[in-house]
Amino acid sequence: VQLEAAQALLSNDSDRAREMVERSVEVLREGMDSIRLTLRGMKPVPEELGIQRVRALLNRFSATSSIASRLTEQGETGVVTAVQWAVILDNTREALTNVAKHSAASSVRLSIEVLARLVKAEIRDDGRGALSITKGIGIRGIEERTREAGGTVILDGTQGFSIITLLPRAEAPHGN
Repeated sequence: VQLEAAQALLSNDSDRAREMVERSVEVLREGMDSIRLTLRGMKPVPEELGIQRVRALLNRFSATSSIASRLTEQGETGVVTAVQWAVILDNTREALTNVAKHSAASSVRLSIEVLARLVKAEIRDDGRGALSITKGIGIRGIEERTREAGGTVILDGTQGFSIITLLPRAEAPHGN
């Protein structure tokens, strides 16, 4: 409202219009600072962000393809680190690209299980599978990303296609 008033005064009283604009800028700056502080306080914890991003990725995939997707979670997902969520998200993204290109699948499922010593993320489609697996850039990227996070990948093309990412739990018990 102040800016509209200043605009109306611009041609008749430029000094008054300038004062109104300066006051408006100050009020807007204070408002933005207040919004920033509020948003920082509402920031979700990293693991919530991770699972939400994975869920959103699967939802987008289903919406843009004719392939249904499902996410299942088991165990204490709060112990999955931000780095591990990034690996799971990137591996899932690559796997979904492969599903869309190669599988002729009608559905895909991502299951995330937090076990005693491992975080297991398996993405499995119900497509044609592959008796012989050729590792292209995507699969090699999945393996490299997982290895850099201290984990390993298992590929299975016998019943559809499955990519299992195994990552060590950050606070896994020592010994035994």
